[in-house]
Amino acid sequence: MGVPRPGTTPGNPRSGYDEPPRDAVPTALSSSRGWPEPSARRPRASSGPGREGEAGRPAPAAGARVGSRAQAKARRAAEQRRGGPWFVRELALTVALAGVAVGMILVVAQNRWRVGLFGIGTLLLVLAAARLVLPARRLGMLAVRGRLFDAVLLTAFGAAVIGLTLTVPIPPS
Repeated sequence: MGVPRPGTTPGNPRSGYDEPPRDAVPTALSSSRGWPEPSARRPRASSGPGREGEAGRPAPAAGARVGSRAQAKARRAAEQRRGGPWFVRELALTVALAGVAVGMILVVAQNRWRVGLFGIGTLLLVLAAARLVLPARRLGMLAVRGRLFDAVLLTAFGAAVIGLTLTVPIPPS
């Protein structure tokens, strides 16, 4: 038995005594304090008859609870198999990466840094507009935080890139 906190009484569930409640019966699976283990207290909920295929969803895995992580993982895996390769499923990310690649090719390979950076800034502004209009499941990995946060951040970065590109003076030729 433990030492009680001041002002507590035995039998009070919040008393601070290390004793099981009076209605708890020690079992073979009980812990060192005499408390029943969580699995011994109540059985895990399982999917019963009539749960298979509700609302067009796949049937839950054997032993999985309805709405469990395993079921959500199986649902996501099934959706990914139907969507084709990753660059088709993540079309917005593919367009963004392709646009940045084209901009960087203009900057590095062709020494047209002003056009390349202006294109990257414009791409960021287009992605901000897409984040405001399209749902998160269509944008895939470009939807990182909330809709407003993503749109404001992309707009700020796009405006900063375009602004800095336009403020650099053109050298006289």
